[in-house]
Amino acid sequence: NLACPGETSASLVNAKAPSNGCEDGYRKAFPLHTNYTGSQLPAAVTFLRSHPRVRLVSLMIGANDLFLCQATTKDACTSHAEQKATLAKVSANVRRILSEIRGRAHYRGQIVIVQYFSLNYSSPVITSYSAGLNQAQASAAKPFHVRIAGAFGEFRTASRRFGQNPCLAGLLTQL
Repeated sequence: NLACPGETSASLVNAKAPSNGCEDGYRKAFPLHTNYTGSQLPAAVTFLRSHPRVRLVSLMIGANDLFLCQATTKDACTSHAEQKATLAKVSANVRRILSEIRGRAHYRGQIVIVQYFSLNYSSPVITSYSAGLNQAQASAAKPFHVRIAGAFGEFRTASRRFGQNPCLAGLLTQL
């Protein structure tokens, strides 16, 4: 598990790229599950090359790209142009990540892209963010023979009886 809370698709590739708290806060304050220096991608490639029997790699990346866009733009990333540019970066980074896992790591096992769910399916704005991320991931992943874990639809179905709210449906950890 190389995950770092707050990782963006760019900082997963390059530790000097902006993250949403991975490099600047979380990683300094708390130990990660696996100790490594630099970004996740070279660590993943190294690990996969030295552990050829790994059977599954999962990837869920992109939400922190949108959170960073919200935190750093004047209109909190509500413009179509900002969202489109952010999703294009996510897509390009997912393509690079999968290319290196398949190419440089020579990994032929199963890769699963985990979709994002909406935090509130009754909100078209919130739901469109999740749907956009899922589309960006899926389109980038197509050439790499990956599977998609359909959390978006599953959470939507499970939230129907609770006002389209995954939290009220008990699907999220309540703090």
